[in-house]
Amino acid sequence: MHNNQWYRAEVLALHAYSADVFLIDYGYIVTVDVKHCRTLLLRFATALPKLAICCALGGMNGTCVDGSYSEAASAWFRDSYLQVASTVTKVKSSGASGALLINLKNSASSKTARQSLLEYGMAVTTARTARDDASSRLSQSSPASIQPQVEVHSDTVLPSVEPTVTTSRQPTYFQDAPLLHVDAVVCVVFVISPADFYVLPPAVLQEVVSLTQKLEEHCTMSNNTSYHPQYVGEPVAAKFDGEWYRSEVVKLMPNDHFEVFFVDFGNTEVVGACDLCSLHEEFVRWPKQAVHCGLDGIRGTDSGQGFSEAAVELFKDFCSRSGVIVSSVRMAGKKHVVSVSVDGNGAKELLIAEGLARSEC
Repeated sequence: MHNNQWYRAEVLALHAYSADVFLIDYGYIVTVDVKHCRTLLLRFATALPKLAICCALGGMNGTCVDGSYSEAASAWFRDSYLQVASTVTKVKSSGASGALLINLKNSASSKTARQSLLEYGMAVTTARTARDDASSRLSQSSPASIQPQVEVHSDTVLPSVEPTVTTSRQPTYFQDAPLLHVDAVVCVVFVISPADFYVLPPAVLQEVVSLTQKLEEHCTMSNNTSYHPQYVGEPVAAKFDGEWYRSEVVKLMPNDHFEVFFVDFGNTEVVGACDLCSLHEEFVRWPKQAVHCGLDGIRGTDSGQGFSEAAVELFKDFCSRSGVIVSSVRMAGKKHVVSVSVDGNGAKELLIAEGLARSEC
């Protein structure tokens, strides 16, 4: 008995008061109290063979020194394929280990599991000998040993898998936000100060809302309740005010916390691993949408030429109006240096008139 349910199982090891058992129809290894073990009647033991099929993703190894998979790779694989209806696209016997070397694909992605792990930099391709060694080192927590809920028929053709040359894959990143056009109408979505804010064109804002709703559905249905990013710049889904948004990792912090930047809105927050989810490539293909801007020719009145809280609040109020237009666009690094106006009235001129800013000219 496991979790108050009876399962067919075989004993792997006996201890004083417990036993390690393998659930032969599900692929799990669990430790149970010996009081919860019963002799299996012959009709239950022989009516069906073991139904859980031991598999491993073929043609690749993990990125750890010993060829095992990182925690991030395992979490992504569980999130994408554990108890998700999937198609086995290739099957090859691995020999003595008994594991089938396979590739998987589900309807949520146009790419196979192997392609995704390689492109995310979570795996490397291997030659045949290295692949066979990897299949013999299966561990329950890695992508090489999670049991997909698929059926391999007896008439399945076992194609030959050619050895490949070992290559390393670069991590995946979001593309930068597109450039603004001169005299563009925008929505200001996040303000740090008049010198540091983020905008979206109104048409793009509707697309962001639609994509965010789709991401919310994906993360809500996901089995992955916690995700640990591996590198700065990694695309992830992060929760903010109870909702899921596209983000990138800004900083890896102690105690399973991470600083993330919300790429479609411009704000930065610190979140725990429990509020992160791995991001499918369909959500990574679209570039960042929040465009970084700053007012041109202006500085604050504080001693360090920063802007006071009153200046920030006045600028936020100004940008909350409809019909905000950015013009005179030029680039300073990756920031758009702009003029901002509403109905012909400029934000720069308003801040200076209120004594909350000075002109740099």
